[in-house]
Parts: sequence; C-alpha cells; structure tokens
Amino acid sequence: MTTLAKRIYLFLDDQCGRYLNSNLIEFNLNIDNTIFVMHCINPPPEEYADFGLYYPHNTLDDFAREFEVTSVRQLKTITAEQFWILYNKGKAEVYCSIVAGVIFYAVYFRLTNNQTMIVRDDYNRQKELKTILTTPKQFIEYAQGFFWENEG
Repeated sequence: MTTLAKRIYLFLDDQCGRYLNSNLIEFNLNIDNTIFVMHCINPPPEEYADFGLYYPHNTLDDFAREFEVTSVRQLKTITAEQFWILYNKGKAEVYCSIVAGVIFYAVYFRLTNNQTMIVRDDYNRQKELKTILTTPKQFIEYAQGFFWENEG
C-alpha cells in the first residue's frame, strides 16, 4: 500500500469508514481495506428506484490511480463529472436499485471496450447487452426486466 493509500485509509477510518463530500460523492471503506464509491442521483428518476454511479470494491491504490487522486484533500472535491468520466472508460458503473416494500434488487451496468454493456446483479448473474443504455428510464426498465427474468 502506497503512502497516499495509507493516508486515505486513515482519513476514512477517522470518519468511521464513511465519508460524504459536498458534491454528494460517498466513500466507503471496507474491513478488507478496499473502497467503494457511490453517487446517488437525487431525486431519483422514479420514486421506487435508486439510481446513480458506483465504483466497485477496489484497493485504495487502484482507487487513487483511477480517480487521479494525489492527496487526501481531493476526496472533498471529487465531482459527479469525474465519476462519469470513469464510467465512460468502463471503470465505474451505473447502478439501478428497484425498491418495492421489502424487495431491494440492484443491477449494475458497465460499458465495455467493444461498445457493449455488461449487466450484473448482486448474485453476479450477468448478461452482455449489444445496446448501450443512455437514459434513466432505459436503465430502470431494463433493471425491472432483469429482476423478473432472474427472480420471477
């Protein structure tokens, strides 16, 4: 672990493992010293769906490199625009969670280098899409269909 990664770890540890910056980017430290980052788009496009950007569990070193973080101070200034850049590079995902009563079903969408998308759920069931989804409505509708296909 680099010195920067250790500093990020100490900063997040001082925040009880969770830090939300003023741009609504949430950083979460895991017990295995990995990090995941989320940006919830608020308000969500539908009242029964959570929608946003997700940087999956990764090492602190990988996180710093991919977000181009060179100091802990930068955690305070990371924006949704920077997150979208990572999404377009295939390093982050769009997440869509269907929330209905006690049902919470999350689906993640990642762009690939060959202009397709990989869709997966929390059970790591995945599917390749030949079409790239672009609107919140498309993501939500696909997430609903993926739920019915896999959970019935």
